[in-house]
Amino acid sequence: MKQILVTIGGSEAIDVALRVMLEPGDEVLLPQPSYVSYEPCVIMAGGKPVIIELKGEDDFKLTAQEILDACTEKTKILILPFPNNPTGSVMSKEELEKIVDIIIEKDLYVISDEIYAELTYGEKHTSIASLPGMIDRTIVINGFSKAYAMTGWRLGYAAGPEVIIKQMIKLHQFSIMCAASFSQHAAIEALKNGDADVEMMTEAYDQRRRFLGKGSILCIPVHKGYGYDL
Repeated sequence: MKQILVTIGGSEAIDVALRVMLEPGDEVLLPQPSYVSYEPCVIMAGGKPVIIELKGEDDFKLTAQEILDACTEKTKILILPFPNNPTGSVMSKEELEKIVDIIIEKDLYVISDEIYAELTYGEKHTSIASLPGMIDRTIVINGFSKAYAMTGWRLGYAAGPEVIIKQMIKLHQFSIMCAASFSQHAAIEALKNGDADVEMMTEAYDQRRRFLGKGSILCIPVHKGYGYDL
């Protein structure tokens, strides 16, 4: 009850987390390509985005060396955008474990955007918050638009340490008040009874992905308005 904030979409959760965690001049490591809102949200919160260009030869995954190379004494937060939009890249548990030691050594907080967590293929998504030493320094961002096809209903959440969530609640209450009640009731129903629909949708996406064939460009579904573009 004290570690979750329900927000108007995952985008509000990202914005509010950055606003309460950053002091002017704090640096935020931002792997790109990634969701378009991260960089402006960092700037509006008074932070400085430090771009890490993900490389095709690494399958657009973040490496420990890239974090080390980008860190300074002002680095405070790493935004972890996996599963990634737009590349579709997913970091496995083993790959996440390789960056955890660096995150702890550099005393970084992580904002882990896991909005596509349910829409992965082959290997199940692992949240970095589940790894040793990370639960007290990770804000997990998620929502219902992608997995439960609730685009436009604007319901997301942030889960993290009580001390941070408490400050996020203050900003949320005085700017937004609350997410729409009908969306919250729909989300409860989705969590209780929607697993079969998520599996069916994931299977359909996987079939389309495999149908493209080897060597084709693969894209994850990107929401625009109330529909999907592939």
